[in-house]
Amino acid sequence: MPSPWILASPKAPALRLFCFPPAGGGAAFYLGWADGLAPRAEPIPIQPPGRENRLNEPPLHSVEALTRAIVPAIRAYLHRPYALFGHSMGSIVAFETAREIRRQGYPPPLCLLVSAKRPPHLPPDPDPISGLADEALIAELGRRFEVDTSGEMRPLLELMLGTIRTDLRAVETHQYQDEAPFDFPIVAFGGDRDPTASAADLAQWRYHTRAGFRSHRLAGGHFYLTAGRDQLVGLINGELTALGA
Repeated sequence: MPSPWILASPKAPALRLFCFPPAGGGAAFYLGWADGLAPRAEPIPIQPPGRENRLNEPPLHSVEALTRAIVPAIRAYLHRPYALFGHSMGSIVAFETAREIRRQGYPPPLCLLVSAKRPPHLPPDPDPISGLADEALIAELGRRFEVDTSGEMRPLLELMLGTIRTDLRAVETHQYQDEAPFDFPIVAFGGDRDPTASAADLAQWRYHTRAGFRSHRLAGGHFYLTAGRDQLVGLINGELTALGA
């Protein structure tokens, strides 16, 4: 029976790229990636509850709950080479998913690719926003993440605000536990105008691997990959090529 966490039936590419969405986002966040990654890799977006076709399901309230649900959903697809990519909150979920995969003894990814997020061992954000009143939270989403909070996007934002709030709280309350570094490389990406993930922040992801670290800065803010999708996908292709994938 197909898993609700994976909308499409994965094919048999050289490599599978599991893609983890940002807070409030879903599988549609990665629309358009398939053409840029083919034929080297197939993007497999992860679809958490509380959004898109799973809108009527309650979102999960912790990163731990997400990873405990994701690993069983993808374990059947881990026998082929694969990598993990996450944007913003998705970076933390991808990271913890990789650690849960290791704990359960499944084959490891070729690499972990993280985007627009400080690593979880750094001190928590001193200004959490998940507890703000609705209007204040919407305003902060616009200021901090450059989310469009007006016009045609406003009704959708209001519809998704509960899920966004739950996702933000999951990251803000995540309790990092130290474990051994990975034996595969980590590659970090970020926007050069993103106030939530500076170049120095991204560089701290090197703490979590003993197999090599690289970072790339692209033009833009927190959602630099919206306008810079093709450039980002090209860089990902280059990283996969360097790994021999």
